[in-house]
Amino acid sequence: MKVVFEILGQALFEGLCYVLGKAIAVVLFPFWRVEPLSEQRSSSGWEWRGFTYQKGRHRYLYTESIQLIGVVALIFVLAALVLIVRHAT
Repeated sequence: MKVVFEILGQALFEGLCYVLGKAIAVVLFPFWRVEPLSEQRSSSGWEWRGFTYQKGRHRYLYTESIQLIGVVALIFVLAALVLIVRHAT
């Protein structure tokens, strides 16, 4: 049962980070495009290839890059909430 909750928690966290990262990427990085999830590429293997890839004449963010943007944004939001609660009392 613990494994099921762990898998569900990870899926929810990754989904939340992806959605948050995609929203931020579209607003803050308009020069990099975001493909629909079904067409996106994932960075393969352990080889570093950067945060974007070229497709045609445009650069697109990897799925992991979008999730990383979401994780960083989530950390900032949680840190801001902690600071607000801590200094409000």
